[in-house]
Amino acid sequence: MFDWKSGDDEWVEEGTAVTTVPSSRFRFKARGLLALAALALLVVVGMGLAYRQVNVQVTAVTHSREEEIRAADRLLVETAVAGDNDLFTAFLSRSPEWTDAQIRLQTRGSLFDRPPMGLWLDTRADLFAGEFLSATQFILAPDLNSAELRMAMPYVTLDEAGQMQPLLLQRTAVYRRQANGWLLAEPDKTFWGDYVHEERPYLDLITPTRDREIAIRLADDLSDWINRVCNDMNCPNQFALQLRLSNNPNSLLDIYSPIRLSTTYLGGQQTTHLSLPTPTLVGLPLDESGYQVLLRGYATHLAQVLLNAYAFEPQSPALVGSFIGSPDMDGMLAAWGLFTPWPTGYNPVRAAKPPPIPLPDQDIVMLCQGSRAPNLFRYDAAAETWFDLPLATEGAPGFYLTPFPAGQGVVLVAGPSVRDGLFRVIWLHDGRERLLFITDVWPYIHAIAELEPGRFLLNYGSDFTDVTDGNGTMRTRYETVEITAAACDDETCPVQPFTKWVQPSPDGRYTLITVPDENQRQIYSVGNAAGEKITTLEHAYNPVWLDGRTLAYVQSIPSNDLNEPAETSLTTAVMSEDGTVQIEHPLTIDHIRAALPGLPSNSRVYIATMTPYPATQPEQLFLSIFDWQGNMLQRGYLLQYDWQKHEWAILDNAPANHPWWAIQQHGRYLALAVYGISESEVYLYDIPNQRWQVYTGGNPGFIFDNPLPWSDDGRWFIVLESGLVRLIAPEYEYQKLLFHGLDNCVAALFVDRARRDVDPGP
Repeated sequence: MFDWKSGDDEWVEEGTAVTTVPSSRFRFKARGLLALAALALLVVVGMGLAYRQVNVQVTAVTHSREEEIRAADRLLVETAVAGDNDLFTAFLSRSPEWTDAQIRLQTRGSLFDRPPMGLWLDTRADLFAGEFLSATQFILAPDLNSAELRMAMPYVTLDEAGQMQPLLLQRTAVYRRQANGWLLAEPDKTFWGDYVHEERPYLDLITPTRDREIAIRLADDLSDWINRVCNDMNCPNQFALQLRLSNNPNSLLDIYSPIRLSTTYLGGQQTTHLSLPTPTLVGLPLDESGYQVLLRGYATHLAQVLLNAYAFEPQSPALVGSFIGSPDMDGMLAAWGLFTPWPTGYNPVRAAKPPPIPLPDQDIVMLCQGSRAPNLFRYDAAAETWFDLPLATEGAPGFYLTPFPAGQGVVLVAGPSVRDGLFRVIWLHDGRERLLFITDVWPYIHAIAELEPGRFLLNYGSDFTDVTDGNGTMRTRYETVEITAAACDDETCPVQPFTKWVQPSPDGRYTLITVPDENQRQIYSVGNAAGEKITTLEHAYNPVWLDGRTLAYVQSIPSNDLNEPAETSLTTAVMSEDGTVQIEHPLTIDHIRAALPGLPSNSRVYIATMTPYPATQPEQLFLSIFDWQGNMLQRGYLLQYDWQKHEWAILDNAPANHPWWAIQQHGRYLALAVYGISESEVYLYDIPNQRWQVYTGGNPGFIFDNPLPWSDDGRWFIVLESGLVRLIAPEYEYQKLLFHGLDNCVAALFVDRARRDVDPGP
């Protein structure tokens, strides 16, 4: 349809659009905006792709780190469980105190086991089964160089009936990346946070912030428990107990020590202080049953403190000392549903297995110190029973036992008698008690040797004040007596003075002669086959034949300065065919200092002892080296010397920072006794395999005063604890516990099997 127009008007068809052409400037702006929009879209897409790429890379790196750390942790756990202590140290980062604590925990078999808390790793299970791995948590630090690993591990505990019950605990480990891979590392301060207080009635619990959640519940439950226990005891009205949950790994070592109390009085209130490892160190429970086991462990240690501190009114140190570890304490703990803390080394999983080798075909004699006289007990290994061994000697407190060779009884030193103040030396053999001799000074049994069947030499020392040097120096006088079994009757065994001890060389061509001087100090000489002196060995001790013509000893030349140690050296005496003796000094203090370049200038180094290996015609000599600075012993070193090759080296991982005096060689092992105020340790060095094993005992005097008691077959030895004897087969790292429930036992030795005509004891 069309609309008609007049004049010059145009006409247009309806429905036809009229196109307006924009200016060139507008067209330019539109195109720019479109380009910017496209660019922005590309940037956003690019950023998204980049973010995705980075996220993929971070995820890949995190996954890679997690796999690396899991592999490192698995290797560490497997190495620790296998007992390869030397390899274990390679997985630790270097932080002196922390690293030392980890090594001590591992060598004591306590890196995972917690016997005093009633917890043991269940090594029967696959520690890396899927059920445990699925519960593992992994937290990687932002710098990608450290991580926290939380892993579920299977444990067992013993219920009140003594049956093993399974549970899960969470182990927390920190790994840090080093040049040589991922190493187990000490957590930093931010890991633990500050210590905070949780105060409750009777209890002030101090905990790291990290463990505050579980500590709040522990504080509530332990406070309620203390309230119930104090209703049965003489807790003071103002009684308070401060429990510190320590994040120091050494706290895991401290719980193996006998109870240590620190009681102070502040503002009229009596506060007892106790430190125990925090739950993260022990292992965090993953369910309610695990929490109850953990609570029971803490309550057990609190109970011991309460019993020791308040079971007697007024408190008597003697009564408290006799109460620790006694059956009375065990009974009270059991009545509260608790347990007597198990000693280090005990593991119910291993104990359920039969011994890997037969038990010794010997009995055990044990000396327990009574208030007025010694009490002796014999353990019948066949009957698994303790028997009383009543002594006819009364009123003479016994101090120690010394074994006769080949299990032929023991020597008991008893005294001083309340009747006459004298000491009696008694031979206990085949169920009989025979008096050897009586002396007015304390006799230290130095050695007992069997010359031939039924004929023995007993060498002992006694202290005396030497007034000849003008200083009143305390010295030791040595004497030797001969014992002939055929001359003994039912009550006595007469002894004869033995003024010369002759030890032939391996080929019998020469002799080592030992005689006392005018002060009864031992003087050593080299003699011919007939025992006639050729020459005296000046300032000698610890002599031993190396071969048929070479004798080694430690030469100790006294210093004119009383504040300086003697000048010591490893010395040899070589016999010549013409009958002369050539004295040589193959190892001096200068040689030793060169092997210890880190010694400070004020160190005073000397050779303390020399131990041959093997005992006869040795190939190696082991020298104990002590470093004194001022009046304090700083370190001990163990030096291994190959005298044929003239090569020596300082042994790694010896107990350097602890006083150790006794060193013995038995079979393939060296035994070092390390003792402290409340506990002792036996360090065994397996010479052929060049590895250390460590065993802890509760009685320091047991190791210090006696040779380490070995069975005749050389495969078992004894460590004495309060209330029990531990039989240890070090070759298999197996232990069997013999419980007796007695207190203040100071010595235990293997002896020959005896007749069974005495009454059963404890």
